[in-house]
Amino acid sequence: MRPPLADPDAPLRVAHLMQYFITGGLERMVHGLATGARPVVESIALAYVEDGPTRAMLERDGTRTFLYPPRTGRRLGLPLWIGRLLRRERIELLHTHHLGPFMYGAPVARALGIPVVHTEHSLEFYDAPRRRRVGRLMPKLATVTCVGPSLAAWREEHFGDRPVSIRNGIAVPDTVGAEPRAAARARLGLPADAFVVGTVARLGPEKDLPTLVRAFARLGDPQAHLVVVGKGPEADRIADAVAEAELGDRAHLLGERLDVADLLPAFDVFGLTSEREGLPLAVLEAMAHAVPFVATAVGELPTLAERGAGVVAPVGDVEGLAALLRSYRHAPAARAAAGQAARALVQAEYSRAVMVERYLDIYRQVTGRRLAR
Repeated sequence: MRPPLADPDAPLRVAHLMQYFITGGLERMVHGLATGARPVVESIALAYVEDGPTRAMLERDGTRTFLYPPRTGRRLGLPLWIGRLLRRERIELLHTHHLGPFMYGAPVARALGIPVVHTEHSLEFYDAPRRRRVGRLMPKLATVTCVGPSLAAWREEHFGDRPVSIRNGIAVPDTVGAEPRAAARARLGLPADAFVVGTVARLGPEKDLPTLVRAFARLGDPQAHLVVVGKGPEADRIADAVAEAELGDRAHLLGERLDVADLLPAFDVFGLTSEREGLPLAVLEAMAHAVPFVATAVGELPTLAERGAGVVAPVGDVEGLAALLRSYRHAPAARAAAGQAARALVQAEYSRAVMVERYLDIYRQVTGRRLAR
């Protein structure tokens, strides 16, 4: 049954379906899109795996949220729960994020006559043949978008479709420099003259953060500090790597934080050692604060590196990553130049306003609504 026809001048009612309300890049992207699309879109956000601070952020900024009630066993009731919410909230478009939300939500929405937009944020879910079959069927149920050209090219090569590439976008701070840097370091209790490598991530296996710990340890610099922000299933493994490297009080495992934007200016370098990525929002946020990155060559990161925003090494290359960290440590002028290039690139091409307008174009095409701003 199709939803009733809406007033063409009323806000489009969109539901975002994701796994978590944690403070990962995907969740912050949804927050930015839901907030930035007002007043022409009225969004709700649904999650079914884990609650977290992003839920409070969404609610604070006017997006109502719904968390699937925890139950034992498999999520047999999840499609029914999604369907009830879509009907009750008179949703006109479902926007799914990652493969799992698509699998649970898209068939339900289509059965109700509701169009679906799906965003691919990374590729780690396509290891299993069964999931690849779902990936090939995806365009039959949804308009598929990807957070960067490399993901879109991968889908075209493996699945034969041509998804729309929409780069993640962020809010860019008005000012950077010594004052926010000093405030951030004071907030974290870091020495003003320390060399600080920091990262922000969900601590999952695909992030391979023990590699970052080992690369940092290879610096052998007693004035260097490592900051890890986030939580996840690999937290203990990361703590073990810190202990094994005997980093002591030079490693700061902060857990989940809501003040990430206030912490990023404390970093000299953003470190990322993922095995797979799309376009990591945390990297863009660091770049906006004029912080360059040292990362593995995954997703869109090589493209950003080619534009002067950072440097990359092969996945798992501890020595190569350590050498790149060392080069930034001992070349502050080059580090500062990369930071300025990173900030300029974000300002020019990765603003939240551009991202929101691109998604609104997709919403217009899918629903036929004007969504005049």
